[in-house]
Amino acid sequence: MSRMIVVRLIAIFVGVLLFWGVAEVACRLIFTQTVAYDVEMWRYAREVKTAGVTLGLRFEHRPNVHAHLMGVDVAINADGLRNREIARQKPEGVVRLAVVGDSVTFGWGVPQDQTYPKQLEVLLNQQQPLGPEVSFEVINFGVGNYTAADSVAMLRYKALKYQPDMIIYGAFINDAEIPRETVSGPSLLRHSLAAVLIWGRLDRLWRQLGLRDDYQDYYLGLYRQGGEGRQRVGETLQAMAKLSQLQQVTMVVAWLPELHAASGDPFASVRTFYRNAAAENGATFIDLQESLPDNNRQRYWVSPDDAHPNAEACGLFARQIASQLSLADVRL
Repeated sequence: MSRMIVVRLIAIFVGVLLFWGVAEVACRLIFTQTVAYDVEMWRYAREVKTAGVTLGLRFEHRPNVHAHLMGVDVAINADGLRNREIARQKPEGVVRLAVVGDSVTFGWGVPQDQTYPKQLEVLLNQQQPLGPEVSFEVINFGVGNYTAADSVAMLRYKALKYQPDMIIYGAFINDAEIPRETVSGPSLLRHSLAAVLIWGRLDRLWRQLGLRDDYQDYYLGLYRQGGEGRQRVGETLQAMAKLSQLQQVTMVVAWLPELHAASGDPFASVRTFYRNAAAENGATFIDLQESLPDNNRQRYWVSPDDAHPNAEACGLFARQIASQLSLADVRL
């Protein structure tokens, strides 16, 4: 290889490094003032999530972390939950509901007191369905990017230690995804904001060009008959039901709607699958699909580029759950 070729290759390499360095600095400066979904999820993975704290969990929240994500404050307690501090020993006269799920249950982009588990707790304590001498605690075990398998692991290794009287699984369309090995993906995406932005925009472009499945085809593919994702969710619901039966507590599957579709229900077959699977495992099924009265689903997004349900949608979910919970079998 001639000296000139070597010099040119070194110049190209140095130029790429300089360009990437400038892009990285610019992105970090710009997005200190601007909220963007992929950037905030990157920060969530770096600042709030961790692995290796609770044996059996692929990842969870760091204990005692505070962050500002998607324009709202996020406070994680000493046990890694988006909750106030709660003793594992349940007090007398208290009914506890443990809610497991992903970022929708966690309350992505929603203030702490407006997540659907918290609004459910407030409603139950206002309504006093078991009388004024009984109060309710609804504990939020949701973690962003959890799959169905992660939710059952959270139930098994952490939530049941809080002696819940009822388990609510906030089921979402992407719960059939295959769990990844790491918290936030490849090394470059873990450490470079510029890489995250470039990858996110390339992914959108590929979907628009038809080079990758759009979100509807992708999600429906997860639940195809005989597919691995469908089987994984079925096994998860069976495992949750067995744990519930061993603890002699009621299990509820609450179907959380996907809000991208402007009208109709492109995932009606998936919703039916969850309904049937819940019935087969002796669980109560609560359908939150129709809890949002406005057909303009974008009204319920947390931001113009993020279809996670906002505080208003979470309030409607909480009211629907509260109205359909059966508390007759709760033992005090």
